[in-house]
Amino acid sequence: MKRLLLVGCLSCLLLLTLSACSRSTEASENDNIVYGQVVKTDENQITIESGDYTYGGSFEGDGCEKSYNLPENVFYDDFKAGDIVSILCDGRDATAVANVKDVNHRRSSGSGSDPGSENSGSDGASGFGQAVLTGADAAQLSADDEPVAVNDDNYEVQEDGQIGILALNSGGKITMRRSSVAVMGRNSCGIIAANGASIDGEQVNLSTSGENAAAAATLDLTSVIDLSDSTMETAASGSPCVISAGNISLTGVSATVQKSSGVAILPGGVVNLKNSSMVSHGDAAVKLCNIPDLQDDREADTESGSRSSGSSEGHDSGIEKAFSSSTQSGKAKFMADGSSIEAVSNKTLVQVTGIEGFVKMMNTDLASANQVLADVRADEQKNGGKLLLYGVNQKYSGDITCDKSSKVKLVLTEGSSYSGAFDAKGAAAYSKVYLSRNSAWNVTGDSHIDSLRNGDKKCRNIKSNGHTVYYDKNREANDWLGGKTLSLPGGGTLQPE
Repeated sequence: MKRLLLVGCLSCLLLLTLSACSRSTEASENDNIVYGQVVKTDENQITIESGDYTYGGSFEGDGCEKSYNLPENVFYDDFKAGDIVSILCDGRDATAVANVKDVNHRRSSGSGSDPGSENSGSDGASGFGQAVLTGADAAQLSADDEPVAVNDDNYEVQEDGQIGILALNSGGKITMRRSSVAVMGRNSCGIIAANGASIDGEQVNLSTSGENAAAAATLDLTSVIDLSDSTMETAASGSPCVISAGNISLTGVSATVQKSSGVAILPGGVVNLKNSSMVSHGDAAVKLCNIPDLQDDREADTESGSRSSGSSEGHDSGIEKAFSSSTQSGKAKFMADGSSIEAVSNKTLVQVTGIEGFVKMMNTDLASANQVLADVRADEQKNGGKLLLYGVNQKYSGDITCDKSSKVKLVLTEGSSYSGAFDAKGAAAYSKVYLSRNSAWNVTGDSHIDSLRNGDKKCRNIKSNGHTVYYDKNREANDWLGGKTLSLPGGGTLQPE
């Protein structure tokens, strides 16, 4: 039974990983899951000792070592010697790799999880922020472990630290049709799903005008909000349209943010945009970070860095406190398909601070005025940021900037293109660019990459415009370049440093 439980958990994780990887086709029927203990990894392969593993038990190796080619949807150094991993593979090629310890927190379902698991608070309760969310006056309308329908209704939240509509626990399911929630108070939220609950909305209008007031939020891995044919708007600082520690899907949604990041995704959270538009007049359009870093939105709105009068009142209540006790981990994921995203006033489009982020875009229009496509940095606790930026038939433009604690990987597939300078200062702890044969890079400034993989071995798909792209000749992944300097179209060079 333990073996079956682990397989189920890993299957869920691997399916999620596969949805974000470069393969455009479904996994082959020949794909299978193997378990093993990592012997070594490099930028191209992972070598494991095969064996058997049961949840909560120990690994039993069979003494046989086998190597698998790593997919582009992982950072090779995520896996250390001695780690127990599961690999979804077809022959010698891995299509997804997962560290077994990283799926323990996904065991929870419904309203509870095991005490001591990664998703447990200090009291062993599922999720976090329950003390805030279970008060009788927490919301205008709540569905606690029960289904509730909201049709042709309008709600107003005028007090600080309050919620418009709240769904709680695995049975908490709210359906909204042709309804609106207007939030005036600070530290508040329009709609929230928590502890495995879900909210499904169509033709919904969400708006907030108070500071630190999000339009929609999911508070844990198992909670879901799904909106379609709807509008979202926030007017004050520290107020993203969505904050996700769970799963939020927006289809046919128009979202506008005046003084904040457009979307904030926390560790383990997912946001999907499909046929939707997102415009941020404040901070980055997409921000992947821990909850304390959302304070930057609010503080940056005043010239002195201090908050406006009265904004600190209730600072430790409402939506922010609901997240404050989280020990949730995992990648923050953002995916956009057939949508448009804009960060006004030349702000960064995507910002990753102190956590691991995965961003995948397909056929999505991005504002050409953005000088910075992605910025990856450490947080105040000096936790480095990590970003895997994926493009599938996608046009990216703008510089990619990093600090010395960051890791960043750009993957362009199926006719994607990138126009910009990649780590111009050569600061990143690790960086990689992957170009499929039919993808292209238009270099707008000298760039530094640790590793380059290119489907066009002559690199004719890199237009240099006279600039130099530097690579690390000591990395095995660059052996195909032979440590040589290669002339690029446009008069520049690809050369070792």
